[in-house]
Amino acid sequence: MHGVAAPERPAEASGRLLARNSVLNFSGLIVPLLVGLVAIPFAVMGLGKEGFGVLAITWIVLGYFGLFDFGLSRATTKFMAEVIGRREIERAAEIFWTALIVAFCLGLVGALVLAAATPLLAGRLLRIPPDLVPQTLTSFRIVALSVPLILCSSSLRGVLEASRRFDLVNMVMIPASMMSFVIPGLSYPFRLRLPEVVLLLVCSQAVTAAVLLSMCFRLYPTLKRRARLNVENLKRMASYGGWVSLTNVISPVLVYMDRLFIGSLISMTSVTFYSAPYEMVTRLRAFATAISTTLFPEFSSLSEAGGGGRLEMLFARGSKYVLLSVGSLVVLLFLLGDWFLDVWLGREFVQHSSGVFKVLALGVLVNSLATIAFNLLQGVGRPDLPAKFHLLELPVYAVLLWLLVSRLGILGAALAWTLRVTLDGVLLCAASIRSYPRILPSLRANRVGRALVLVLAAFALAVAVDAASVRAPAKLAVAIAGLLGGVACAWYCVVDEVERGLAVSLWQRLRFGRGAER
Repeated sequence: MHGVAAPERPAEASGRLLARNSVLNFSGLIVPLLVGLVAIPFAVMGLGKEGFGVLAITWIVLGYFGLFDFGLSRATTKFMAEVIGRREIERAAEIFWTALIVAFCLGLVGALVLAAATPLLAGRLLRIPPDLVPQTLTSFRIVALSVPLILCSSSLRGVLEASRRFDLVNMVMIPASMMSFVIPGLSYPFRLRLPEVVLLLVCSQAVTAAVLLSMCFRLYPTLKRRARLNVENLKRMASYGGWVSLTNVISPVLVYMDRLFIGSLISMTSVTFYSAPYEMVTRLRAFATAISTTLFPEFSSLSEAGGGGRLEMLFARGSKYVLLSVGSLVVLLFLLGDWFLDVWLGREFVQHSSGVFKVLALGVLVNSLATIAFNLLQGVGRPDLPAKFHLLELPVYAVLLWLLVSRLGILGAALAWTLRVTLDGVLLCAASIRSYPRILPSLRANRVGRALVLVLAAFALAVAVDAASVRAPAKLAVAIAGLLGGVACAWYCVVDEVERGLAVSLWQRLRFGRGAER
């Protein structure tokens, strides 16, 4: 029949949704970082090195006080996605208000604890210059006001993510994240003192929370009613959030343990040679984070509805996209890493950090793939498994670090980290496949094996070129040729017809605008 568009196939709709929301989430991660590159030097000039250091400490303190969330925001996304998937909007109101009331109460507790700990933090634990102590005390007390705002904003954001409205999420969070850099940067032209900067940051967080609340009400007007705490929902969310919270407590220990071992067994200079490549190469996980954040509400919804194979398909497609995107960048960094380190930090870092950089790059690829399985398990209501795996890994990682750092230095730390994330990835993927056996045939059907072979072949080529001590210009030529060849192989051997159609459609939109869809 003319004039009636053919309905999208499930695979096509899923691919379009995954691509669109992943791009939105990636933008939400990258754009604020680019703004920070410009704004941070002005913040340092405006607040001074000591003042900016105090501001950085307040960010770290706030990050740890975010643990007062106790997994509530993740639980909000999980349970809201379930009821929205079943179109039970009335039940959504009960979950919404339970999450918001509990988040506010937990935030108040966190604010009181932070306010009470302020004299200890500013006066004793932190080595703050005496002339900055009064400003620091005032700043920390102002920061305490933001704890309820941050926790409420996290739950409100969870509602929008559960609704797959990542456009709205990033419409709010990109400017909000930018303000966390821009406001300190304004201290230079406007001569703002530290407490004034912190107060403006808290006001920015209040505006963010208000806008998120308004968006939730506009998306679901029924949420304005039944503003009360539901005990049954609270029990379910507490049970789920407890395991998520345990993961959130253990994860920072796993993240920073390597540097603690290096600092205690070798030197602080070695920490610098290790941290610089670590901070750079682990940024590649932003691609996996963007994809897995998109998939989490889908997994949550499909775990209740059954999904008819769609859950397994999304797992396979997400894994393939992570392999192709992060795998390509890891291969390029492995090949050109020495040149990049030389340009960025100097020849001394190449001498000390080159091997660390390459070992960590391989670990980042494995760790990125594991984020898909991690979000699947949390999405289908098994947050206990990642938490138990992290508990298991903690002593194993500590022993690996002690043995390898003692013998191999910072290269040993990189090897221990890569082995730990590999163990984590194997456990997460095995648990996912055990819960959903149809994942394996879905991986084959979506050509994930071909993607893995392509990435491994590219990585083997990079290792061979690197071992041959080829100069940087020749490495660059090999990288460009390999990238073009890899794209061609992926197009014809890895990407299926649906994905090629989506790619062509996107290219036509970018080139010709909406008129190309006629």
